[in-house]
Amino acid sequence: VSIEMIEAVGQRYWPTYFATLKARLAQGGRAVLQAITVSDSYFETYRNSSDYIRQYTFPGGMLLCDAAIRREAARAGLAVTDRFAFGPDYGRTCRDWAERLDEVSGKVRRLGYDERFLRSWRYYLGVCTASFAVGHTDVVQVELSHA
Repeated sequence: VSIEMIEAVGQRYWPTYFATLKARLAQGGRAVLQAITVSDSYFETYRNSSDYIRQYTFPGGMLLCDAAIRREAARAGLAVTDRFAFGPDYGRTCRDWAERLDEVSGKVRRLGYDERFLRSWRYYLGVCTASFAVGHTDVVQVELSHA
């Protein structure tokens, strides 16, 4: 099981990531990959641009699209055997995290973090909440097996 790690790998290392999954997967075994994704139709625009999250929150990060997951899996000798999406639920989770951050902001400041830090995380969580709510991003769990 790999939960939201692929986004931090970076596009350059996707082949190595999927090849490693393939090499470590027992015959008859299944791997589950959870990833935040963008739509196939938006991927090229996303890939060739930058945004606040990619610049400041997760530098070097890159979201995939469903087609990229299928393509990279196939190149490594893996097949997508199941897929479950739950982006709107994740949007609500981000909203809940933002509310909790506000509730404990005093504790966060006492730990030495300043208002700029809090604003950055409020912005990040707000963007994520909205993006998942309108379907601009999604969260998928993809089951992979040997092709």
